[in-house]
Amino acid sequence: MQELAGDVAPARVSLTRHRPSCVVVSVSGCLDARSVDRVRAELEPHPAPGTDVLVADWSGVSFCSVEGVRLLLDLRARARKVDVPLPLVARSLAVCRPLEVLGLSGEFRRFDDRTSALRAFACRDDG
Repeated sequence: MQELAGDVAPARVSLTRHRPSCVVVSVSGCLDARSVDRVRAELEPHPAPGTDVLVADWSGVSFCSVEGVRLLLDLRARARKVDVPLPLVARSLAVCRPLEVLGLSGEFRRFDDRTSALRAFACRDDG
């Protein structure tokens, strides 16, 4: 019998800077117990000093455990602490359903795509 976890891509984090002072942190793959600590370490420095908007692009997340939701909540708490907006790019059930089940859907300003999120905060998509 083949194990499902072996068939999914491990979580990855990438960072893209846009002008003026907008940063997109993209998370993709499977956010489960095997990947959450590494992703947490990569997200820990954000929002970095000088960031005016931090876009959390989770559109590439294929699975999001409760720990993955906790990562997003921790990122939101750090952003709020320094008054940096944190729009969330997510349209898949992998991310939206856990937020809904946990009663957290209204906690984020959510967008279906990165361009819409950047445009809403007057960031230029230079990519």
